[in-house]
Amino acid sequence: MRCVKCNQEIDEKTGKCNHCGENMSENIRVLTPEEKSHYNGVTIDTNANREDIREENINQQYYQEKPNQRVYVKNVNLNHSNWLAKVAIFLIIASIAAFMVFIALPIVLIGIGVGIVVWLVLSVFKG
Repeated sequence: MRCVKCNQEIDEKTGKCNHCGENMSENIRVLTPEEKSHYNGVTIDTNANREDIREENINQQYYQEKPNQRVYVKNVNLNHSNWLAKVAIFLIIASIAAFMVFIALPIVLIGIGVGIVVWLVLSVFKG
């Protein structure tokens, strides 16, 4: 925990700042279970492990009016990644482009060609 006055670390046992002497134990209050379930702000749970706190922060940060809808954000920074990751990303993008050019595009063009031939055959027999 950090001191609100000088932003230095506070001794957890005494609740007092070693830098400026601010007594934080006066400002700390333990919530009852009912208060905790209805409280919308930030709390510190001394009995929770780090993964629970991280998961709770993610849930609070991305919770909207729909409780079943979650948004996870992952930032990708290629400036600090190694060359192997850059090569892997390049190969994935290149394989997607190759699929689009050599497989998907010919299938679409063949479908359009078959459609034109069917249309021409039907128009000749129809009229």
